[in-house]
Amino acid sequence: MKALAGLTLFFLMAHANAQECEPYSLELIWKAEKGDPKAQYDLGTSYFKGVGIGKDEEKGIRWLKKSSDQGYLYAQGNLGWLLYSGIGVKKDEKEGFVLLKKSAEQGYEFAQNLAGMCYLAGTGVKQNLKEAVKWFEKAKMQGNEHAEYALGCCYFFGKGIDQDYNKALNLVSSAAGQGNEAAKQMLPEIKAAIAAKKIFERTEEHKDTKRTEEELTDSQKRLYLPYPEIDEGYLVTIKEKNGAITTGKVIIKNRTHIGTECGSPTKILMIPWSSIESIREKQ
Repeated sequence: MKALAGLTLFFLMAHANAQECEPYSLELIWKAEKGDPKAQYDLGTSYFKGVGIGKDEEKGIRWLKKSSDQGYLYAQGNLGWLLYSGIGVKKDEKEGFVLLKKSAEQGYEFAQNLAGMCYLAGTGVKQNLKEAVKWFEKAKMQGNEHAEYALGCCYFFGKGIDQDYNKALNLVSSAAGQGNEAAKQMLPEIKAAIAAKKIFERTEEHKDTKRTEEELTDSQKRLYLPYPEIDEGYLVTIKEKNGAITTGKVIIKNRTHIGTECGSPTKILMIPWSSIESIREKQ
């Protein structure tokens, strides 16, 4: 959950698994001017990144829009993300979401994951947790580890889907295995929550509070500390395990954790309540 540094390169390379961009050339310009939507997208990408030609974000956006207007899914998805984030163009979350959704409906997994994030956070579109889960699942089926992690968050918090710690663990473990750093940080928290839940269920059945306190590790006890009154929409400053201080908007919560929306790109960071450094009023 870092700042937007490096995001431009990330989003423009996000489609690389699907196909490669044709390098800048006179032939590419000719095809783009003739109306070829892929050539227009590739040319826009070249200008926006400054690859093979001097960097010109304005020209890049113009060619991306021409391609997007023809319904080219990669142009719609990436231009939608630019509009949503306000990178190289005036920020417009609603229009950005519209394009992301169109791209997602054509099967672009990058756009599917971001559409899910929009529905989850209620930015650019009215919050709809079931829709968020639907789009995370679609992106996950195409191997998007960010969506897999986000879906694990939904299972962990019971948002848009029935709460299931074990499914959350499986999904987050898989995302972590693909190199997702947020998932790697969250794994110990999920495992601690599962262990604490089992102990509480076992000891509460026998009304043995003292035994509960003895069996819980310090980490597990921390998960069950009383938490402050924080609603979705509040901004919290948190301290990550690596020591970094991050500010994010609370979008989901349960008894043990909160989920904050920050972004490079937009995604969820799940943290225990005890990691909160400060709270700002609801936005």
